Amino acid sequence: MTSGYNEGMESSDAKYKIYLHQDVFIRNKYFIFDILEIFKEDDRIGLIGLVGSPTLPANAVMWYGKRIVFETEEVPFEEYRYRMKEDGYWEVEAVDGLLMATQYDIPWREDIFDGWDYYDISQCFEMKRAGYLVVVPQQRDVWYIHDDKVVISLWNHDKYRQRFLEEYGTDMKANTTM
Repeated sequence: MTSGYNEGMESSDAKYKIYLHQDVFIRNKYFIFDILEIFKEDDRIGLIGLVGSPTLPANAVMWYGKRIVFETEEVPFEEYRYRMKEDGYWEVEAVDGLLMATQYDIPWREDIFDGWDYYDISQCFEMKRAGYLVVVPQQRDVWYIHDDKVVISLWNHDKYRQRFLEEYGTDMKANTTM
C-alpha cells in the first residue's frame, strides 16, 4: 500500500489526492466539492477520512475504541455529536484507509509498513507530526459504500501493530494522558 501510494503521490502534481480501496464506491455526488470546501475552510487540515477514531485505544486497535462511523448502526451518530466542530467535521487521531483525501504530500512510511495493516493510521500520525489536522466530515447521508464482505487476512496485523506502537506509541493521546 505505502509504496503504491508513494508512487501515485510522486507521479502527480495535483494539490488534492484521494486514496481509496478497490471496494469503496462514492455515493455523494458532491464529494469533490464537499472535500474541497473542507480543505479550503482550514489550511491546517491535511487529511480527510470517512471513518475515524477520536482517540486510539492504548493498544492501537481502532475497532476496540470509539469510532465515528456512518455506514452502520454500530456507533450511534448522536454519541459523537458533541465532538463535532461547528463547521461540520470532527478532529480525529486516525482514520480508516478505506478512503483518505489529502491536500499535502507527506511520504507514506514504506520503510516501516510494507503490507495492508497500519499504513493508514501511520499516515495520520505523519500528518500530525507535520503539523496538520486529520478530520472526518459530517455525513448527513452516507458518502460511500464499502463493499468489504470479503474477509481479509489479519495474519500480520499484530506485527504491524507492534511496529506502529514502536514508532508512534508516545505520540498517541491514550499514551500521553496517562
